[in-house]
Amino acid sequence: MPVKQGRYNFQNRRWLARVWAGGESRAQIMGAAFAIDERHLLTCAHVVEEAGATKPGTKVYVDFPLVNGAGCWAKVLESGWSPTPGPDEPASAGDLAVLELLDPPVPIEALPLRRRESYKGLSFSSYGFPASHPESDAAHGRLGLMVGLQWVRLEADSSAIVEPGFSGGAVWADDADGAVAMILTRKTRDGRVAYAVPIAVAADSSEIVANALKGRRDPLGWLDKVPVSFQTDLIPFTHLIEEHTIDFVGREFVFEALDTRFQDPEFRSGYVLIHGEPGIGKSAIIAQLARTHGYVHHFNVAPDNIRSPKQFLRNTCSQLIVRYELPYSEVPDNAHEDSTFLRHLLQQSVAKIRDTEAKVVLLVDALDEAEQTPQVNRLFLPRTLPEGAYVVATIRTKVDPELDVNQLAEGIEICEGASENEADIKDYILNFLDRNRKTMDERLEEWKADEPSFNDSTFTNIIWQQSEGNFMYLRHVLQAILAGSINRATIGKLEKLPKGLTRYYARHWKAMEDADRERFRRLQRPVICTLAKAKEAVSAVQVAEWINLSGDFERVDITEVEDVFDEWSEFLNEQPGDPPLFRLYHKSFLDFLESKVALKRYGESIARAMRGKVTWDAE
Repeated sequence: MPVKQGRYNFQNRRWLARVWAGGESRAQIMGAAFAIDERHLLTCAHVVEEAGATKPGTKVYVDFPLVNGAGCWAKVLESGWSPTPGPDEPASAGDLAVLELLDPPVPIEALPLRRRESYKGLSFSSYGFPASHPESDAAHGRLGLMVGLQWVRLEADSSAIVEPGFSGGAVWADDADGAVAMILTRKTRDGRVAYAVPIAVAADSSEIVANALKGRRDPLGWLDKVPVSFQTDLIPFTHLIEEHTIDFVGREFVFEALDTRFQDPEFRSGYVLIHGEPGIGKSAIIAQLARTHGYVHHFNVAPDNIRSPKQFLRNTCSQLIVRYELPYSEVPDNAHEDSTFLRHLLQQSVAKIRDTEAKVVLLVDALDEAEQTPQVNRLFLPRTLPEGAYVVATIRTKVDPELDVNQLAEGIEICEGASENEADIKDYILNFLDRNRKTMDERLEEWKADEPSFNDSTFTNIIWQQSEGNFMYLRHVLQAILAGSINRATIGKLEKLPKGLTRYYARHWKAMEDADRERFRRLQRPVICTLAKAKEAVSAVQVAEWINLSGDFERVDITEVEDVFDEWSEFLNEQPGDPPLFRLYHKSFLDFLESKVALKRYGESIARAMRGKVTWDAE
């Protein structure tokens, strides 16, 4: 049974820690702990006592197995300390400890905490470290009623899975999209029953837990405080970040590789490039890094015509000033002419946070989509970065980054067939099935007629094979299956799905053409190809106007254009508004259209329409 995920990705486990006896020698795992903010962990008092920390002020060694196994010492705090009840005290109270990380080895990610009035019936998931699975195992089940003085009862789905090693584990509730309790103990005669303390109870004894419960700090919250003087230059990518991270899963191998480069004492500043084919999820990785760490960020988006050095420099300079509260009331007029001001701001940002953070990171997505000037770094990026500053950028595989820089780390390659990518693809598919369980069970029943043993695993393996390791393929195919446009009647066996993203685009193009050739040629092809040549997101009104004023196509009305946008919605991005604006969702679809259709013709038609409109307006 896969761990479900909501808006927060519980499976990333960058919040999950082990508590060790034996200090840095890591002699024995005593239990689990979980991050409630950037520097504090919550766990059981009996776990830290067994690890050798018997009172506030003493220290215990912890590590993060899913973040390179990096470890550090943590101090037991007075706040929240509630030791194991004595012989004459109620057993169902106490046993809490809050730990402060003394030297956090890597960036961790706190779990969101939630308070509930009632726990009965909530499904839960938890991670722990039983002796049989020291790198972590998962427990699932249902929460029950409150019992004793402070406990809530947990019933696991399988026997003996809640066992020693789960003490201190976060109790994650899907419906609450957060941790609602912490596992304390188990019923020794029944491995399926355990007991936990609600987060709300822990908050009553610790101001640190109470503050975390009030609301996890939004790493990108600084974007809510942009002064008016920067709003023209700063590009709001909030919608794009949410779009790319809402169902984010995995990519730990990429994050671990980044952490390794950041920790390299020989690499104190510089560039890290993440390489991958179109649609493999590079933009989602950058979006996730921005969302979870609050890094300054810039996305090159060719369909939106966001790709110039001027846009990049003015956006990132604005972000650095706002993010690090640098002493500027606006971005200088000449800031976009070269990299001088950007580098100066990076240096000031590093100096500003030297005592509180290890580094300043600038994220750049789709470097290959940026405009290129001969013999100049893409986006006018600085040749040298100040110590403590890093640029993490994504780029297509086998594309020359056109960067002449002094500090370039070994690149991180995302390969379609790599085992790590396969694991992430399969997790994504299983999560999709779980999120849409009722409808997808009905869809899968159709294919069981061909193969009685057909199940989630069969479906997942087939989709993985046909995807060629591409996340963009999953986005299209899984949604089409969910909607019913891909089913047993339309493709026969699931193995007959088109293999790879380009073939999927070609299949859809042909299916739309074959459904109604006259309408496709008169309406759908002109609308989609005209939209493809737009330099930014545009409305249905604008597309209809371009088509009609160009004189190259049959006239269309606005409702017909809106119908086409609806029919091709899986390939389009809609920006809410009045009217809503549309663009192609991904450059890979633009590349397909360029190879399939002479798009130059449509660009020329738009130009004619614009000239005609100017003449008409003048009259």
